[in-house]
Amino acid sequence: MQKGGYVLSPEKNAVPAVVIIATGSEAGVAVQCQQMLEDNGISARVVSMPSIEIFKAQDRKYRDSVLPRGDSMYVVMEAGIALGWGDLVRDDYLMIGMDRYGASGPYTILAEQFGFTAEKVPPRRRPAESSPG
Repeated sequence: MQKGGYVLSPEKNAVPAVVIIATGSEAGVAVQCQQMLEDNGISARVVSMPSIEIFKAQDRKYRDSVLPRGDSMYVVMEAGIALGWGDLVRDDYLMIGMDRYGASGPYTILAEQFGFTAEKVPPRRRPAESSPG
């Protein structure tokens, strides 16, 4: 956690179409999502972000090496509170998180209910993509 965030699983192509950021226990699901996307021809990178604060303290060159600028779609997987990501990534990122407190039960059941499974993440879209136009 020295730098707060790092590339856990790099993309196979030079530029990732999707950057999946996981904060902890979601990392395994993020890697599974990456594999599903890659199997469908979509280049994806997985970033582990155990500390936003430490990551933000790194120099711009390092932060850009982990979270590339450009047209990559960002997906943030945070089983905790879903606030505070907009200033680190972009306003149009897809947030897969929880906005309530107090759910209890076996992790596998909660993961399924809140969408923290490899099967449920790739089909989701950012709000701007899912609204009728």
